[in-house]
Amino acid sequence: HFTNNGSVYTASNKQNAIALQGESPDSASGTIINNDGGLIRGGKNRAIYTTINNVDIENKAGGTISCNGSGCSRTVDLLSQTANATLTNAGTISAEGANAIVRRGSTSTTITNSGTVQASSNALLIESGTVQTITNTGTITVSSGADIDNNGTITTLENDQGGNDALIYDGAVPTNYNVIVNSASDFGKITFNGTETGTMSFGIKSGSTVGLGTYSGVLQSLAEARLSATTGTFSSYKWTLSEDSSGTWDMVITNARTGYKVRIKKAKLSSIATLLESFNTDGKK
Repeated sequence: HFTNNGSVYTASNKQNAIALQGESPDSASGTIINNDGGLIRGGKNRAIYTTINNVDIENKAGGTISCNGSGCSRTVDLLSQTANATLTNAGTISAEGANAIVRRGSTSTTITNSGTVQASSNALLIESGTVQTITNTGTITVSSGADIDNNGTITTLENDQGGNDALIYDGAVPTNYNVIVNSASDFGKITFNGTETGTMSFGIKSGSTVGLGTYSGVLQSLAEARLSATTGTFSSYKWTLSEDSSGTWDMVITNARTGYKVRIKKAKLSSIATLLESFNTDGKK
């Protein structure tokens, strides 16, 4: 267990300010907490590097994990063999070059970002293996390329980032994508780079605040073939994805169950009244 309240760094030509490695990586475990005001900084690459399982890394609000060498990359490099890596960021994780966060391996990884992850390109790279859940309620941003580049498998991606800074995604689509909705003007948007593979299920993250209306551009540059369905339900609402231009999808929210005056046309009402009157006349319940 390591808690940082100060500064841990290497020279600009060195790497691995903190390394978690062991002879038995499957059974080894480690925890790193970088508190408010804390700095963990690598040189040419890697501020944090781990090859063991059971890793829990937390960068708290006000904490910084970075590297400062020319073109430095892989600021947080998670190389675990099979399982149990958790990364929680409420501060800043940055790379001067590519790949602020890299994930290789694991079928039980959780990445949660409520802060800032930034790089020149590919801020979050899934190089191989499976990441169970990525939840982004903060900002993942790059100068060029993709915010998230997936060359492995993402089971569930939950996203709040939107507005004029939609999340940019490249690679195999997540198995499940859940948009986070805070209000009619504050909801997640995602732009795909156009080279995607696979099929994804669209949904709305539980706890979202949803109302009737249209949420424009929740999905952008995505072919219909990548969607397993374009309708579904959330609480008492029905959502429908409507393609308003090539590859751009709006989410339209309506009531899941309409009133009888909508479902039953006026011409049918007299027929129903006649039937009910016959029941009354015959004394039938």
